[in-house]
Amino acid sequence: MTGEARVETSVSAMKAGAFDFILKPLDIEKLAEVTTLAFTRNAEMRRDQAAKLEAQSGVQRLTPREAEVFAYVSKGWSNKLIAQEMNISLIMVKLHRSRMMHKLQARSLVDVVHIFDDINAPPG
Repeated sequence: MTGEARVETSVSAMKAGAFDFILKPLDIEKLAEVTTLAFTRNAEMRRDQAAKLEAQSGVQRLTPREAEVFAYVSKGWSNKLIAQEMNISLIMVKLHRSRMMHKLQARSLVDVVHIFDDINAPPG
């Protein structure tokens, strides 16, 4: 909160991690609204970070072959294409894929893509 409405001050505060910039005189309703929103956003960020850590933990448990299958599956490749690219049988692709999905606790291709995106997302 500040009594100065200078752009430089607000930009500096936001770069330093401020959630919002409230001018004096203090409006209690505005403060309550901004505080609630800040807590909500913080909870979302914590959930996202926890999901990313969980995804990274699952990926670390993958064997090299499962990790390779994971990369191809996350790009939407079919089992047949993966088998051809990795020069292994279709049955082995299905086995690696099944184990990979179990270790990642993924129930669908959408889950696999979300996990891949989570672990490859830039920090922040």
